[in-house]
Amino acid sequence: MRNPRRPEIREMGQISPWRRTLAVFASTFLLALPGCSGGDEASDAESDGAAGAIQGLGGSGAGLGGASSGGAVAAGGTAPAVGGGDLGLGGAAVGAGGAAVGAGGAAVGAGGAAPGVGGADPGLGGADPGLGGADPGVGGAATGGFAGSPGVGGDVGVGGTGAGGGGGAPGALSAIPANGTIGLEWPVTPGATSYNLYWSTTADVSPTTGTLIAGAERGYVHRDTSNGQTYYYVVTAVVDGSESAPSDVASATPGGEWVLEQLGTGDFTDVVTGAPVPTVPVEQRVHILLFGEGYLASELYKLHDHTDHSGARDNDVDRWIDLVFSIEPYSLFPEAFVIWYLPRASNTTIRDPNPDTAFQVPVDVSSFAQMGSVPTDGATAQIAWAAIDDHLFPPADFTGPAFRRARNAVAAFLIFDPDYDQASVSGLATSLQNPADANQRIAAAFGVGHAHEFTHSFANVRDEYMETSNSAPSSWSGTSNVVGTNVCGDLPWSHLLYGSTINPSVDGLVGAFGDPSLGYHSELLCLMNGTHDNGEFYGTSTGSCSPTSCTLRSEDRMCNYCRETTALRVFQRTGILPVDDDTAVAEWAASYRTPFYAQYEFRVPGVHFPGLVPQSNDRRDPETSDAERQIYQACVP
Repeated sequence: MRNPRRPEIREMGQISPWRRTLAVFASTFLLALPGCSGGDEASDAESDGAAGAIQGLGGSGAGLGGASSGGAVAAGGTAPAVGGGDLGLGGAAVGAGGAAVGAGGAAVGAGGAAPGVGGADPGLGGADPGLGGADPGVGGAATGGFAGSPGVGGDVGVGGTGAGGGGGAPGALSAIPANGTIGLEWPVTPGATSYNLYWSTTADVSPTTGTLIAGAERGYVHRDTSNGQTYYYVVTAVVDGSESAPSDVASATPGGEWVLEQLGTGDFTDVVTGAPVPTVPVEQRVHILLFGEGYLASELYKLHDHTDHSGARDNDVDRWIDLVFSIEPYSLFPEAFVIWYLPRASNTTIRDPNPDTAFQVPVDVSSFAQMGSVPTDGATAQIAWAAIDDHLFPPADFTGPAFRRARNAVAAFLIFDPDYDQASVSGLATSLQNPADANQRIAAAFGVGHAHEFTHSFANVRDEYMETSNSAPSSWSGTSNVVGTNVCGDLPWSHLLYGSTINPSVDGLVGAFGDPSLGYHSELLCLMNGTHDNGEFYGTSTGSCSPTSCTLRSEDRMCNYCRETTALRVFQRTGILPVDDDTAVAEWAASYRTPFYAQYEFRVPGVHFPGLVPQSNDRRDPETSDAERQIYQACVP
């Protein structure tokens, strides 16, 4: 039976490419976070296999220039009725009620479980299909099959992939419904310089009758739509200054709880060829699920107001996106990601003596707000998974990095702190177990240090700060960023050492930073570093990096090795590279690594980012002074 809480896709064609322009990074983000000295990440209690990946718990950097926060650990519906004629490859005939459909002839009856599917190509014989089981196609423009309304037994109707009537018209237009929003995407039209989208609440939408959205991006999110109301769309391409004929009509009915915020259309750059990858279907892209926690109903606009996406990007969802997607490699492959958020109101704030929040995330507010321990199978997991199950594309593949985790879905919790009037709370990363199946988990990031915690969850990399309560890994893999050796040839990042093909000229940057008892990482400063016990090893008696508090996090960059590993995860999580780490690393090394660095460069502080090489223990001052110490730890032969 169809889940009544999910929105319905009334018609959906082939998923198509898009490239979104990233928003300008909001430089004021996180400046109001708690400024406490001491630890900013404690080690996660969860370690995943040979990679030895331990997600960071307990705290996070306080933003650009900010001090670190301390913290403790942590279908188908009724068949499409098609008017007359032959439709689809082989001209599969459809009668009244449309029991058979185009190529493949997948039969669907009322209440049938399979989606209604239109013809795969323009109908041979050319009779116009009826839209939604109603009248013949408007104006004879459409020749692919259209889906009917989903019946009791189905969720999704799928439209034909044939192009619309006029030459040069865009291909199949797809509509993806969500809470108050609809995502729209279509393939590239050769020679197109822009696209015009037209919408209406009646099925006869056309460039003449529809409301114009000029210059719409492929991967456009239509906001401020009314749940339960069906919307109809066509798109045209502008080629050589002339507007093409319209595409087929697509329709969707928004609803449910999840709001669609950003739609990457799955055609991100293939590192090997430099061309777009074959379009990754929407259900196989990386879905980022942002949970709003601790927001009262009157405060949900501070999480996001999906009815208005103009003006300042000063809400917590936009700030999260702007921060994370300002950093490579996320900024290199935005089309791989689809971003959603869930605006569920809490009954109290996190600072209430008896908190009653939407997802029951444990927060310790005895001093500054910091994460408590989040049980893998506790209340937060149970509530979150109920929401995940109601998502339009719930995770179905759990062969992702760190096995048993959803391959192409990652959760992040934005926790509102009324004392700072925005998402705050010193963070952690862990995984949440599906209460219905202990073999299913989703990686989840909590609190601030958003890019740091999200990268733990997405890339399965470890914290790089010194933590005396930890011990060096005893085993590791080709994606491990912290290892138990400093022998040059045994390092997973040996290909980045000075004198290598990738790094022929930059000495004093990539080495083996750390200690035999705690492990080694590749560069002194990195997004995955932090504070904790760094001061005992790298602090000085004067300056901001003291023996008791020394933050070595770079908020705007990953070290080269973490950047490369995270890029590998993009291709792994979208199904382009194998999920097995050893196989994926071997394929990456053989085919991807050299073109990756040829295209995106080996990144050097002082050239691509502020700073010097060797790097300093004072990340706020790139000039050498008595209050800082340049540090380089070379690997040993």
